[in-house]
Amino acid sequence: MKGKNLTLIQSRRKRIIKKELFKCFLLLILFFSSNGLSAPGVLFKERAKPENKDLFLLDSIINSLKQKEGLRLNVYTCPGGHKTIGYGHLITQNDNYTVITELTAETLLKQDFQKAFNSTDSSLAYNKRLALGHFIFNLGIDSYSGSILERLVKGNQDINKEIIKWCYYTKDGVKVRSKALFESRKFELKIYNYGKQ
Repeated sequence: MKGKNLTLIQSRRKRIIKKELFKCFLLLILFFSSNGLSAPGVLFKERAKPENKDLFLLDSIINSLKQKEGLRLNVYTCPGGHKTIGYGHLITQNDNYTVITELTAETLLKQDFQKAFNSTDSSLAYNKRLALGHFIFNLGIDSYSGSILERLVKGNQDINKEIIKWCYYTKDGVKVRSKALFESRKFELKIYNYGKQ
């Protein structure tokens, strides 16, 4: 009897995994079709043949976001008061998630990062776009748009001192430096300045 129950459980798990994989596949198709892309190549890459360093940088970004955001497979309320799931995915009116798999969470993370990446200036070097995409994913497009940081980027000026300023939050009317935000800004600087001698 134990063996039969174990086989049934394994069979159910396989069906659930297949369903989740299919959902992820559909999400990817929707994502690529809504962004005018014909086939899913390497995510976030506009060039046909990415260089190894580009893949390394992209993997670094995704891994950083996973580590900093943490994974929650159930809906929770983030510190900003928004319903959230996965790796910091803000649930929209069109989402009906209550529980997801790790694979779905990663797909949502990549879609969310793609949006942040797409909001960067396409004329910038790939590593700079990745770094700014990370910044935007972390703090939001409203923090970046019209900021001194954006002006420095557009003017091709040094951003080191300015980006580090973005590691504070206000608590009880007092500005407090966040170690996590400080580490994120340092990470973004490494990516932004990648390859500089």
